[in-house]
Amino acid sequence: MNLRDFRTKYQIRLDLQTLRICYDGIALMSKSLDPHHDKTHIQKILGDLDYLLTMVPNLAGRIKFDILLPAICWHDAWISQQKSRGIIHLIYQQIVEGRQSSNIFYYHAASSLPYPQVQKICYCIRKHSSLQLLPPLSIEAKILIDLDKLELWNIYRFLGKKNTFQSQKYIYTKYIVKWYFIYSSKIRLYFKELDQKLNTLIKTFWDEIQKSG
Repeated sequence: MNLRDFRTKYQIRLDLQTLRICYDGIALMSKSLDPHHDKTHIQKILGDLDYLLTMVPNLAGRIKFDILLPAICWHDAWISQQKSRGIIHLIYQQIVEGRQSSNIFYYHAASSLPYPQVQKICYCIRKHSSLQLLPPLSIEAKILIDLDKLELWNIYRFLGKKNTFQSQKYIYTKYIVKWYFIYSSKIRLYFKELDQKLNTLIKTFWDEIQKSG
């Protein structure tokens, strides 16, 4: 689902500067060096957000879309500029991606948007990283974490990266990747309404992995 269709469906009004910042993020993702973190990733997340809003009555009224939508468009700004260099680099990305993308967004938007809005968007982006010491506080951060987790289990995105892992000589690579996905499958979502969709994605993921060897 693209941003315009999403906004039209839910009659979301954004001020001109916020809207421009959203499209700046989409334009950046359109030039991604990582085909698994490009603008289609944003579109998938917006589609899953649409699904979540249909499953949770009145949720749309609780969301600050001028925070959530820019965060969705910019949450992978840093990783989109990184060429995949294997498992060690992937682990590093999981640790720093939220902070790095938050910094990129801050320097891009600080002169255009009010400081409190920028801070809340940065928080949302920063908290979506896999490794966190403290749980997220804002509903926008919780939503982005859940939607990004659904995309983690998109088997078609993973199979594209699988060649990178297989090309490495280290035997432990596949075990680290498998451990990471098993660990991720045990982390529950903030919105239980997404559980069924997540479980379906996880089952499809492991079924396809088994078929592909």
